[in-house]
Amino acid sequence: MAIFSWPEAKLLDTSLSSLDGYFSEPPVRAQTLTGGLTNRCWKLVSADGTEYVWRPITPITKAFFISRHEEYQVLSAIERLDIGPSPIVVNEQGLLVEWIAGETLY
Repeated sequence: MAIFSWPEAKLLDTSLSSLDGYFSEPPVRAQTLTGGLTNRCWKLVSADGTEYVWRPITPITKAFFISRHEEYQVLSAIERLDIGPSPIVVNEQGLLVEWIAGETLY
């Protein structure tokens, strides 16, 4: 998992620029995440230390009919159950959710 500054990450994945209006200060770090089936997700760390996951919309997610808007709706519906990440924002480029620390089960 490579770690980048916010400007570097936005050069690698232009969908990240869609979050500029969300953050009052740019994230201090962006890290690529491994293990996804459909695309490269990013772990973002905000200036106040809050951690997020950016789940972009890509040609692959479109090919598999994966809808980040529907994912946002489902996560919103189950949020009170505390069984998944809280959805933060969804836009035409992807979905931002809270980071949940843990280990990947294989």
